[in-house]
Amino acid sequence: MIKNYLITSFRNLRRNWNFTVINVTGLTLGLACCLLIFFTVRYELSFDAHQKNVDQLYRLVQHFKKRGEKGFNPGMPLPVLAALKNDFPEIKNQVACTYAIKETLITIDKKGNKKKISDPFYAISFIAPEFFNMLDYKWLKGSPSTSLTSPGSVVLTETQAKKYFGNDEPMGKTIRVNNHMNFVVTGLLADPPLTTNFPFQTMLSFSSLKEYGAFTNWDDWASTYGGGQVYLKLPQSITQQKFEKQLLGI
Repeated sequence: MIKNYLITSFRNLRRNWNFTVINVTGLTLGLACCLLIFFTVRYELSFDAHQKNVDQLYRLVQHFKKRGEKGFNPGMPLPVLAALKNDFPEIKNQVACTYAIKETLITIDKKGNKKKISDPFYAISFIAPEFFNMLDYKWLKGSPSTSLTSPGSVVLTETQAKKYFGNDEPMGKTIRVNNHMNFVVTGLLADPPLTTNFPFQTMLSFSSLKEYGAFTNWDDWASTYGGGQVYLKLPQSITQQKFEKQLLGI
């Protein structure tokens, strides 16, 4: 009986082939669009989902008004880092600043042969050690509490270490950044997932920022740089709305 139904259906489809083509094409395009939208939405919502405390992590942004225009900027004045630690002791070890640099040239001196590598914007950043109190990284070598505390230290992801040193042991090796300053490798991280908002691959110690000579106005509240961003982890006892009201005092 099922065979007869199939034969009858096939004959009807063949008899009205123009409508069949239109219906099948429309159904195929509809399913393809639904799948595309589904995978796109799932991908966008997966960012930082690997972080255990993602619902407590925030990035500070400034709301600016200039000549009648309004907008938001992720760049923060550097004095805000000290102000937050001073005024909110409950997040002192859960607030950190990252300062990404661009047009970066890395030089590796290997047995007298200098190897020069250009890295993309935001792949290299100065990172405060408190950064690792908030975010989950898999440490292969080194320690989150000590690897970036001293000036002149750098932590690399596994892929970045291979890019710089090949199969050689990276720990203790030296890289030179933009012919400004040398950094010694003190830690090695597993590569983070692609769905991360923190695509840093070369993490320089934040305590090196002044010596490096980056454009830093540590006392200027009116000076901002888009690569200088502040992240924090709120305790569960403090809501986003409550903290935003407290920020008005700063």
